[in-house]
Amino acid sequence: MLTGPDARKFLDRAVAGFVPKLGRTGLGHMLTSTGKVYAELTITGMEDGKYLIVTGGGSEFHDLRRLNQIAREEKFDVELANITEEFGTLTVAGPMSGALMERISDQDLNNWKFMDAKHGKVGGVDCLGIRISYTGELGWELYPAMKDMDAVYQAIVDNGADLGLGHVGTRVINTLRIEKGFRGWGHEMNKDTSPIEPGLMPFVKIQKKANFIGKTAVQDMLKTPRTSETVFLAVDSP
Repeated sequence: MLTGPDARKFLDRAVAGFVPKLGRTGLGHMLTSTGKVYAELTITGMEDGKYLIVTGGGSEFHDLRRLNQIAREEKFDVELANITEEFGTLTVAGPMSGALMERISDQDLNNWKFMDAKHGKVGGVDCLGIRISYTGELGWELYPAMKDMDAVYQAIVDNGADLGLGHVGTRVINTLRIEKGFRGWGHEMNKDTSPIEPGLMPFVKIQKKANFIGKTAVQDMLKTPRTSETVFLAVDSP
Protein backbone atom coordinates (compact mmCIF):
# COMPACT_ATOMS: atom_id res chain seq x y z
CA MET A 1 0.00 0.00 0.00
CA LEU A 2 1.34 3.41 -1.00
CA THR A 3 0.55 6.43 1.17
CA GLY A 4 1.91 9.92 1.72
CA PRO A 5 1.63 13.49 0.37
CA ASP A 6 3.73 12.65 -2.70
CA ALA A 7 1.96 9.37 -3.55
CA ARG A 8 0.52 10.45 -6.90
CA LYS A 9 3.64 12.37 -7.92
CA PHE A 10 5.74 9.32 -6.99
CA LEU A 11 3.67 6.99 -9.20
CA ASP A 12 3.81 9.46 -12.08
CA ARG A 13 7.59 9.25 -11.89
CA ALA A 14 7.82 5.49 -11.24
CA VAL A 15 5.41 4.18 -13.89
CA ALA A 16 5.06 5.01 -17.57
CA GLY A 17 1.26 5.08 -17.66
CA PHE A 18 -1.47 7.26 -16.17
CA VAL A 19 -2.12 7.08 -12.42
CA PRO A 20 -5.70 5.84 -11.79
CA LYS A 21 -8.32 7.97 -10.06
CA LEU A 22 -10.18 6.99 -6.90
CA GLY A 23 -12.13 3.78 -7.47
CA ARG A 24 -10.32 2.89 -10.67
CA THR A 25 -7.57 0.40 -11.47
CA GLY A 26 -4.86 0.66 -14.10
CA LEU A 27 -1.95 -1.32 -15.47
CA GLY A 28 1.37 0.39 -14.84
CA HIS A 29 4.85 -0.49 -16.08
CA MET A 30 8.04 0.50 -14.33
CA LEU A 31 10.86 1.00 -16.80
CA THR A 32 14.61 1.11 -16.34
CA SER A 33 16.53 4.27 -17.21
CA THR A 34 17.38 2.57 -20.53
CA GLY A 35 13.68 2.01 -21.33
CA LYS A 36 13.42 -1.70 -20.52
CA VAL A 37 10.43 -3.21 -18.69
CA TYR A 38 11.41 -3.56 -15.03
CA ALA A 39 7.96 -4.57 -13.75
CA GLU A 40 4.25 -4.72 -14.48
CA LEU A 41 1.94 -3.55 -11.69
CA THR A 42 -1.79 -3.28 -11.08
CA ILE A 43 -2.48 0.05 -9.35
CA THR A 44 -5.79 0.98 -7.69
CA GLY A 45 -6.80 4.41 -6.44
CA MET A 46 -8.06 4.10 -2.85
CA GLU A 47 -9.59 6.45 -0.27
CA ASP A 48 -7.52 9.22 1.37
CA GLY A 49 -5.03 9.38 -1.48
CA LYS A 50 -3.78 5.82 -0.98
CA TYR A 51 -2.87 3.41 -3.77
CA LEU A 52 -3.00 -0.37 -3.72
CA ILE A 53 -0.14 -1.81 -5.77
CA VAL A 54 -0.32 -5.48 -6.78
CA THR A 55 2.27 -7.60 -8.55
CA GLY A 56 2.83 -11.30 -9.14
CA GLY A 57 3.89 -13.42 -6.17
CA GLY A 58 7.28 -14.20 -7.69
CA SER A 59 8.02 -10.50 -8.24
CA GLU A 60 7.00 -9.24 -4.80
CA PHE A 61 10.39 -8.29 -3.38
CA HIS A 62 11.92 -7.51 -6.78
CA ASP A 63 9.29 -4.81 -7.39
CA LEU A 64 9.06 -3.55 -3.80
CA ARG A 65 12.83 -3.09 -3.69
CA ARG A 66 12.70 -0.94 -6.83
CA LEU A 67 9.80 1.19 -5.57
CA ASN A 68 11.62 1.80 -2.29
CA GLN A 69 14.79 2.68 -4.16
CA ILE A 70 13.02 5.34 -6.25
CA ALA A 71 11.31 6.82 -3.18
CA ARG A 72 14.56 6.92 -1.23
CA GLU A 73 16.90 8.22 -3.93
CA GLU A 74 14.50 10.86 -5.25
CA LYS A 75 13.31 11.85 -1.76
CA PHE A 76 9.56 11.41 -2.25
CA ASP A 77 7.45 11.87 0.88
CA VAL A 78 5.73 8.47 0.71
CA GLU A 79 5.48 5.22 2.63
CA LEU A 80 5.29 1.74 1.11
CA ALA A 81 3.77 -0.92 3.37
CA ASN A 82 3.91 -4.56 2.34
CA ILE A 83 0.42 -5.88 3.22
CA THR A 84 0.78 -9.22 1.40
CA GLU A 85 0.18 -11.26 4.55
CA GLU A 86 -2.91 -9.26 5.56
CA PHE A 87 -5.06 -9.85 2.49
CA GLY A 88 -5.89 -12.86 0.37
CA THR A 89 -6.82 -12.98 -3.31
CA LEU A 90 -9.48 -15.00 -5.06
CA THR A 91 -10.46 -14.65 -8.72
CA VAL A 92 -13.88 -15.38 -10.16
CA ALA A 93 -13.83 -15.45 -13.96
CA GLY A 94 -15.79 -16.81 -16.90
CA PRO A 95 -19.06 -16.14 -18.72
CA MET A 96 -21.11 -17.02 -15.61
CA SER A 97 -19.00 -15.03 -13.15
CA GLY A 98 -21.46 -12.14 -13.22
CA ALA A 99 -24.33 -14.43 -12.24
CA LEU A 100 -22.24 -15.77 -9.37
CA MET A 101 -21.21 -12.31 -8.18
CA GLU A 102 -24.86 -11.24 -8.12
CA ARG A 103 -25.48 -14.00 -5.60
CA ILE A 104 -22.56 -13.35 -3.27
CA SER A 105 -21.96 -9.57 -3.55
CA ASP A 106 -24.00 -6.62 -2.28
CA GLN A 107 -22.97 -4.46 -5.26
CA ASP A 108 -25.09 -3.44 -8.26
CA LEU A 109 -23.23 -5.18 -11.08
CA ASN A 110 -24.93 -2.99 -13.70
CA ASN A 111 -22.91 -0.07 -12.32
CA TRP A 112 -19.66 -2.01 -11.93
CA LYS A 113 -17.60 -1.13 -14.99
CA PHE A 114 -14.43 -2.79 -16.25
CA MET A 115 -11.45 -1.75 -14.09
CA ASP A 116 -13.73 -0.34 -11.37
CA ALA A 117 -12.71 -1.09 -7.76
CA LYS A 118 -15.42 -1.23 -5.10
CA HIS A 119 -15.54 -1.95 -1.38
CA GLY A 120 -18.52 -3.95 -0.16
CA LYS A 121 -19.66 -7.30 1.13
CA VAL A 122 -18.78 -10.56 -0.60
CA GLY A 123 -19.93 -13.70 1.12
CA GLY A 124 -21.11 -11.53 3.99
CA VAL A 125 -17.67 -10.08 4.80
CA ASP A 126 -15.88 -6.84 3.90
CA CYS A 127 -14.00 -7.18 0.64
CA LEU A 128 -12.38 -5.12 -2.09
CA GLY A 129 -13.43 -6.23 -5.54
CA ILE A 130 -11.89 -5.20 -8.85
CA ARG A 131 -13.61 -6.00 -12.13
CA ILE A 132 -10.58 -7.35 -13.95
CA SER A 133 -9.42 -10.78 -15.07
CA TYR A 134 -6.13 -12.11 -16.42
CA THR A 135 -8.04 -14.84 -18.27
CA GLY A 136 -9.50 -12.43 -20.82
CA GLU A 137 -13.05 -13.31 -19.75
CA LEU A 138 -15.52 -11.40 -17.60
CA GLY A 139 -14.17 -11.58 -14.07
CA TRP A 140 -13.40 -10.09 -10.66
CA GLU A 141 -10.38 -10.14 -8.39
CA LEU A 142 -11.47 -10.28 -4.74
CA TYR A 143 -9.30 -9.07 -1.86
CA PRO A 144 -10.73 -10.02 1.55
CA ALA A 145 -8.78 -9.87 4.78
CA MET A 146 -6.81 -13.09 5.22
CA LYS A 147 -9.00 -14.10 8.16
CA ASP A 148 -12.07 -13.90 5.88
CA MET A 149 -10.68 -15.91 2.99
CA ASP A 150 -12.51 -19.06 4.02
CA ALA A 151 -15.89 -17.27 4.17
CA VAL A 152 -15.47 -15.78 0.68
CA TYR A 153 -14.21 -19.04 -0.80
CA GLN A 154 -17.08 -20.99 0.76
CA ALA A 155 -19.62 -18.50 -0.59
CA ILE A 156 -18.16 -18.92 -4.09
CA VAL A 157 -18.28 -22.73 -3.89
CA ASP A 158 -21.76 -22.89 -2.34
CA ASN A 159 -23.30 -20.51 -4.86
CA GLY A 160 -21.46 -21.62 -7.98
CA ALA A 161 -22.25 -25.34 -8.21
CA ASP A 162 -25.22 -24.98 -10.58
CA LEU A 163 -23.29 -22.46 -12.70
CA GLY A 164 -20.61 -24.99 -13.59
CA LEU A 165 -18.02 -23.68 -11.14
CA GLY A 166 -14.59 -25.24 -11.44
CA HIS A 167 -11.16 -24.66 -9.91
CA VAL A 168 -8.19 -23.52 -11.99
CA GLY A 169 -4.56 -22.85 -11.20
CA THR A 170 -1.74 -20.75 -12.57
CA ARG A 171 -0.94 -22.93 -15.56
CA VAL A 172 -4.52 -22.76 -16.84
CA ILE A 173 -4.62 -18.99 -16.29
CA ASN A 174 -1.33 -18.65 -18.19
CA THR A 175 -2.79 -20.61 -21.12
CA LEU A 176 -5.95 -18.49 -21.15
CA ARG A 177 -4.08 -15.19 -21.06
CA ILE A 178 -1.92 -16.33 -24.01
CA GLU A 179 -5.08 -17.21 -25.97
CA LYS A 180 -6.37 -13.71 -25.23
CA GLY A 181 -3.06 -12.11 -26.24
CA PHE A 182 -2.26 -10.71 -22.80
CA ARG A 183 1.42 -10.25 -22.03
CA GLY A 184 3.20 -11.57 -18.95
CA TRP A 185 6.28 -10.21 -17.20
CA GLY A 186 9.08 -12.77 -17.38
CA HIS A 187 7.66 -14.16 -20.61
CA GLU A 188 6.90 -11.63 -23.36
CA MET A 189 8.55 -8.80 -21.44
CA ASN A 190 11.41 -8.38 -19.00
CA LYS A 191 14.42 -6.20 -18.33
CA ASP A 192 15.87 -7.14 -21.74
CA THR A 193 12.89 -5.83 -23.71
CA SER A 194 11.47 -2.36 -24.15
CA PRO A 195 7.69 -1.82 -24.07
CA ILE A 196 7.77 -1.53 -27.87
CA GLU A 197 8.53 -5.16 -28.85
CA PRO A 198 5.80 -6.82 -26.72
CA GLY A 199 3.18 -4.25 -27.80
CA LEU A 200 2.87 -2.37 -24.52
CA MET A 201 2.92 1.13 -25.98
CA PRO A 202 -0.84 1.68 -25.39
CA PHE A 203 0.06 1.60 -21.67
CA VAL A 204 3.03 3.98 -22.04
CA LYS A 205 1.83 7.58 -21.99
CA ILE A 206 4.63 9.48 -23.67
CA GLN A 207 2.43 12.58 -23.79
CA LYS A 208 1.95 12.85 -20.02
CA LYS A 209 3.74 15.79 -18.43
CA ALA A 210 5.60 13.77 -15.84
CA ASN A 211 9.14 12.74 -16.73
CA PHE A 212 8.77 9.07 -15.90
CA ILE A 213 11.86 6.90 -15.60
CA GLY A 214 12.86 5.63 -19.05
CA LYS A 215 10.82 8.23 -20.98
CA THR A 216 13.73 9.71 -22.92
CA ALA A 217 15.07 6.24 -23.78
CA VAL A 218 11.70 5.11 -25.17
CA GLN A 219 11.32 8.32 -27.18
CA ASP A 220 14.72 7.64 -28.76
CA MET A 221 13.78 4.01 -29.53
CA LEU A 222 10.62 5.14 -31.32
CA LYS A 223 12.74 7.04 -33.84
CA THR A 224 14.13 3.81 -35.31
CA PRO A 225 12.30 0.76 -36.76
CA ARG A 226 11.75 -2.07 -34.31
CA THR A 227 13.88 -5.18 -34.84
CA SER A 228 11.44 -7.63 -33.24
CA GLU A 229 7.87 -7.85 -31.98
CA THR A 230 5.65 -10.27 -30.09
CA VAL A 231 3.10 -12.16 -32.18
CA PHE A 232 0.60 -14.85 -31.22
CA LEU A 233 -0.06 -17.80 -33.54
CA ALA A 234 -3.11 -20.02 -33.78
CA VAL A 235 -1.96 -23.58 -34.47
CA ASP A 236 -4.20 -26.04 -36.32
CA SER A 237 -3.43 -29.49 -35.00
CA PRO A 238 -5.45 -32.74 -35.16
